[in-house]
Amino acid sequence: MKVLVVGGGGREHAVVDALSRSPQVSKIYCAPGNAGIARQAECVPVKDTDVEGLLSLAREKEIDLTVVGPEAALVAGIVDRFREEGLRIFGPTKAAARIESSKEFAKDLMGRYGIPTAGYRAFDDYRKASEYVRSRPLPAVLKYDGLAAGKGVVIARTMEEALFKGLVAAGYTMKREGGVLISVRDTDKSDLRELVKEYVAMGFHIYATSGTASRLNSVGISSTLVKKPKEAKEGEETTISLLEEGKISYVISTSKTGRQPGRDSVRLRRKAVELGIPCLTSLDTAAVLALTLESQYNEDNVELVDIAHIAHGAAARKELSQMEKPEEIQIPGYVLQEHEND
Repeated sequence: MKVLVVGGGGREHAVVDALSRSPQVSKIYCAPGNAGIARQAECVPVKDTDVEGLLSLAREKEIDLTVVGPEAALVAGIVDRFREEGLRIFGPTKAAARIESSKEFAKDLMGRYGIPTAGYRAFDDYRKASEYVRSRPLPAVLKYDGLAAGKGVVIARTMEEALFKGLVAAGYTMKREGGVLISVRDTDKSDLRELVKEYVAMGFHIYATSGTASRLNSVGISSTLVKKPKEAKEGEETTISLLEEGKISYVISTSKTGRQPGRDSVRLRRKAVELGIPCLTSLDTAAVLALTLESQYNEDNVELVDIAHIAHGAAARKELSQMEKPEEIQIPGYVLQEHEND
């Protein structure tokens, strides 16, 4: 029997090792494999998410059975595709793989069918998530909703740590220097003074669009005026060019309801996302970020827990029993969950 193992990590190496000891297996291929696996199988440079490439490989090598390791390949629908073509493959379908790819889906499924699991809350709004975690006892556990290569869980035992880990897990780069670009709607301008003072006190340079800069100046806060693209003349610095030049660490941008593609605020946010610059679309979220930055937490002194190494079974239950009230939280795509006794 010819077997194809999809993947290139330790899990797939263990599968290859076990298969190599079976008298029924005459040849093992692994895609993409690794140097260790190459000692027991023929490695082929096809990515584990390249479903069509793997399908072609299986046909070319006349594979009798394909064994899938990585979650990403399962979520990409490799099992469904192979079955459509009449090829034997071991692994769950794309629909079944959602239990692994989405924590929220898995929790909803367990709740719907009465499968024992801890309670949880899911959020896609950081402000609402932070309000919830503030209302609950600590420690807090934050889980990313999608695949995270074993890095989707963090545990926090103080509020500041929870906020820091939530932002980092949500993809924020936590810089404590640089510029903050502020452009807010008229209804938010009256609430800017205390918030911006916090960023100034931390040493950030404030950039602001005309209306926002005028308001800050009226309350005694200096800022560098920067024009929106539609206001600027050729060669003048704009909100967009500031981002592209790397001068901005954070963007605080609020606007009226509605997201017309041509609006400067929409263009600003899209550019921030494109460049990986955190864009805060409410003053509440900006305040949470300031609180987090003022804390002493950073990626060097905070443990970011690897889900792949969390204890299971009896060991996990023992650890949970020693915690006063574990919780899990999901922020932009993260799940919040509190432990309940079985």
